[in-house]
Amino acid sequence: MVKNPFWDRLEKKRTPPVLRSFFAARQNTPADLSPAEGVAEPDSSPMEGSTARAGSVPGWRWSLTWLVVLAIFCGMGTSAFIWLVMLPPPVECKQMSDQSTDMERLYCAQEAARSGELKDLVAGIETLNQWSSDHPLHGQAQDLIATWSGQLLEIARAKVKQNDLKGALAAVQKIPKTTPVYAEAQKSVAIWQKYAQQAAVMYAKAQTALKQQQWDIVAEQILALSDFEQTYWQLEKGSTALSQQLGAEKQARQTLSQARRLAANPDSLQLGVAIATASQISGGTYAAEEANPLLKQWSQKLLTLANQKWQQGNPQAAVDLLRSVPATVKLPEVQDLVRFAQAYQLAIGGATSKWMPSLGQLYRLMEAIGALKQIPSGSPFYAQAQSLQKNWQAQLQDLAQLQFAHMTAEVGQHNSLQWAIAQASQIPPKNPRRLLAQTLVSHWQKESERIEDQPILDRALALAKPGDSRSLKNAIEQARRVQPGRSLRLQAQTLIASWQDQIERIEDQPLLDQAWLLAENGDLDTAITVVKKVAPGRVLYREAQSLVDRWNTELIVRAQIAADRPILDRARSLAANGDLSTAISVASQIDPGRALYGEAQSAIGGWQSERDRLWNPQPDVSDDYSEPLPDDSEYSPAPDSQWSPSPEPFSNSTDPATGGLPSAIETVPAPESSPVVVETEPGPPPPPEAIEPAPAPQAEPSSEEPPFDGYYDNRYNN
Repeated sequence: MVKNPFWDRLEKKRTPPVLRSFFAARQNTPADLSPAEGVAEPDSSPMEGSTARAGSVPGWRWSLTWLVVLAIFCGMGTSAFIWLVMLPPPVECKQMSDQSTDMERLYCAQEAARSGELKDLVAGIETLNQWSSDHPLHGQAQDLIATWSGQLLEIARAKVKQNDLKGALAAVQKIPKTTPVYAEAQKSVAIWQKYAQQAAVMYAKAQTALKQQQWDIVAEQILALSDFEQTYWQLEKGSTALSQQLGAEKQARQTLSQARRLAANPDSLQLGVAIATASQISGGTYAAEEANPLLKQWSQKLLTLANQKWQQGNPQAAVDLLRSVPATVKLPEVQDLVRFAQAYQLAIGGATSKWMPSLGQLYRLMEAIGALKQIPSGSPFYAQAQSLQKNWQAQLQDLAQLQFAHMTAEVGQHNSLQWAIAQASQIPPKNPRRLLAQTLVSHWQKESERIEDQPILDRALALAKPGDSRSLKNAIEQARRVQPGRSLRLQAQTLIASWQDQIERIEDQPLLDQAWLLAENGDLDTAITVVKKVAPGRVLYREAQSLVDRWNTELIVRAQIAADRPILDRARSLAANGDLSTAISVASQIDPGRALYGEAQSAIGGWQSERDRLWNPQPDVSDDYSEPLPDDSEYSPAPDSQWSPSPEPFSNSTDPATGGLPSAIETVPAPESSPVVVETEPGPPPPPEAIEPAPAPQAEPSSEEPPFDGYYDNRYNN
């Protein structure tokens, strides 16, 4: 057998038995054969051996085998390397449970603390601080706790700068006592509390000054807090907030003062304006605390005044008072006043009508009751609302019953009226509509009596229709059958009085007619005697007395004229003869109030004017001063014929236009106008001695004097 050189190498290296068996099989050589046992190796050349192996085992198979072995070992090595260098799977911190390892807890605490948030740091410290000193991870945990405690202190300091002292103290409390920063944290807390106490004292002093309206002290505390904030930290209730509060408090005080002035006004409508003004005060001010009891007091007073107006029968004034408060004010008391105003507005007519209200007014009264039910039990007006609601509810029930009775009475029959009276009489005496019920009962009773007594009056009117005395007396007897206290009694008495007057007129009118006839014939004394036969209390008595007075006056006038006419005639005769002064004196004897006094005064005025014209003639036009000529129609002398006595005979004829009096008595004729005398040219005035002085008057001169008498006398004397 040819010896394999590779085998020799294996032998030299002492190949393990497994490999030797493997190679022996490949050489088709028994595994237990060896050169020592006498196996003859073929003696051949290397070329021959190679040719022989090539023919038995191909060379590519050996290469494939080694490649497979190499690939297996490489795969195993690569897998081991990858397993060594690959990171473990991440821990699910959100799904931690009691079975999670402490390493996982440590990992999750570190990851959470990376955010730097207060809650995460506190959670991490609380988690790691639970491990005891013999825990394997205790040392690493204490290092993390110390680091995180320092971060908590920095967060607390930041919160102090942000005016969150409460949050800062809460953060410091989470720092464990075993950490190095605990002492520093407690020292910072002491400083913060000291400064916060100082700021609180300044703020409290400012609040006390605001309550007492000491604005100067408040300004001083604002400056002190401003310095504090610049030195230490910004305060939530610091200088800025206090300045804003000061401005708001001043404005609120001004508004409150204005509201008080309005409330002190005697005009009750201004009280609602005062409530609206005080409601505008800001709720966070001390003025608002002072205004709250005033608002309740004013609201109660306003409602009391409105109730008084309502009870006095002036519901619209009550509504106007309550509606003077704007509905936009959201204060509870004001809202209750608005509800009262709505209820009063709805109840007008239904609750205030003195007579039977309509169905619409009853429906509105029901709505008013519903408005009062909305006032809550905690309202200061709840008791008044309940009392008013109870009253209106009783009224509504009574009105419903009276409305039904009223509809029955509208039929107008005697039986329906009696049934309506029975229904209305059922209203209890204490009910608010008892008076209305009694009024309706009285009205329906009168209607029932009218239905019963109307035939009696109709019969009396029929009897009185002829108009003679007998018929009228029969009608009176018929009308007297209406008994006193009945509804038609007044109408019956009125008819009786009218018919009685007609009877008296029929009986007394002939006397008046006879008296008129006598007066027209001039027999006034007999006419007066006849008229006086009309007895006092008769229907024509006043007319008869008027005629008596009239004819007595006429007799007096006749007597005065008879006495004064000769005097006036004598005066006119004197004036016609040129004795004007004497004529004036004689005519002045007629006293005022007499029948011819006016005629005498008119004549005297003309004579005085004529006398003045004669005594003071017109000067030459060339003089320095010229007096304007008097009106010729007023001052020209009348001809002699005008002043001659010409008495007119008295006529006894009656003037129908003047009511029966003689025309000579009714009016006094005015004097005829004097004819106009035209003078061509005034001559020179006569010498003083040529003028005959007028005789002294015998009687008292007239009180009326010529207006220019003194002027002409003075001028003439010059």
